[in-house]
Amino acid sequence: QYILNYEKGRSGADWMHGYSSLGAFGQMYPLEDKDSTPVAVSLPKTNYRTQQIFGPAGEGDFDPLAYDSTGAPFQISGYHSSGDAFTLAEGLSTGYSYQVVTVSDDNYLLYTVSRNDAEVESTVDSSMLVMSKIKVTGDGGTSYGLVHPVTEATGDYMVVDDDGTGDLEFKAWADGSDIHVIWTSYATETKEPAEPDSNVPRPLGTDSSKTPMDIDNYTDTDLFPVPAPVEKPAETLTEPNEVSMPTVDEVTVEPNVSDYYTDGDDPQPVSPYTSLEEAMKAYEAARTAYDAWKEYHEYLAQLTAYEENVTAWGNHEKYLAEKAAYDAWKDYFGLLDNYVRTLMAVSAKNTVVKTATYASVDFTPAVIVGGDGIESGDSIGHVFLPESAGDGSVLFYASANHFTGGGEAANGAYKDYLMSIYGNEDSVSYKNIGAFLLEYQAAQNAIY
Repeated sequence: QYILNYEKGRSGADWMHGYSSLGAFGQMYPLEDKDSTPVAVSLPKTNYRTQQIFGPAGEGDFDPLAYDSTGAPFQISGYHSSGDAFTLAEGLSTGYSYQVVTVSDDNYLLYTVSRNDAEVESTVDSSMLVMSKIKVTGDGGTSYGLVHPVTEATGDYMVVDDDGTGDLEFKAWADGSDIHVIWTSYATETKEPAEPDSNVPRPLGTDSSKTPMDIDNYTDTDLFPVPAPVEKPAETLTEPNEVSMPTVDEVTVEPNVSDYYTDGDDPQPVSPYTSLEEAMKAYEAARTAYDAWKEYHEYLAQLTAYEENVTAWGNHEKYLAEKAAYDAWKDYFGLLDNYVRTLMAVSAKNTVVKTATYASVDFTPAVIVGGDGIESGDSIGHVFLPESAGDGSVLFYASANHFTGGGEAANGAYKDYLMSIYGNEDSVSYKNIGAFLLEYQAAQNAIY
């Protein structure tokens, strides 16, 4: 049993926690972070490789954990309880539940085991609701063990609903020859944080060692600053058609006819030209050279603008790729860092209530009767405490809609309410009572 205790102003720590087991009380320890909500959460563990389901002792599996009593007509259990004691299963996950259901002269055990590790991505989905028949063998029924309900294969069970999602609380009962069961299950399989694809480069730090980003340094913005934005170019230019450099000498000044011959009805050559024909040929050559070089320079300018445009687009796309890789890895490490806390809230909202019936051969297909997803637009939230009896026509379960953001608004409202009763934060009454009630409620809001 986990014990959480609060005492305002206690030497050492206000919050203490510890465990008691089998009547023995262990030492209490202070919670390390006094500013955090006094709740510790870890992912469930899979016991697939260690769990054992035992068949009857008469088939060679084990002996009853009981011994003969001197002078008494019965055995004494090694577990200090009346009657014979037998180990039916061991190595199951801590916190598992079980229930015995009797139909006529047969007893059935419903309990949870761990799925094969290879069949689940997250240990959240490890727990699987199963049923075995309790078989009695030996003279006078001296040995108990678990067998398959139909085949009676020793140490075996029947899966109630093998949908790959984790099974949680359950309640089973008999109605005539049928066994009904109602239980809480996750609606969909839980996916663990996926590392970015291998083609997404991991960001490297600004230090000389180029330290790769990891879960221990991903929040260091000095080592891993956000990539500087590179604006998107306003347009995309087309590569110009190539123009070869002229082979004639470059003419940098546009030729003027008056520099070669006079204009009018009787044009005459201008010195140094001695004939009109020579002057006109010289002008045409200069004009051709000038136009060719002008076209070439215009091509060079267009080519430079095009290359700069290509570079600008490349820099923008490089920024987008670097920013996408930065975000992908930082989001991954952030999700991984807060995985347990995040998964707790996400998984609780991913619950449904199911029912099924065993009628001597197999369980009927599971039917979802409550929880998110049973109807379009339905949002019941976290469902738990399934219960029913009789023919199962009336089913009960509890539900809770979770706070957003850990319930800060609700915490603030509750604090105001407490101060209206116990006075302000400096009052003795508030310190002794109000502070505890607020801390306790904040812990509940953080979980639920």
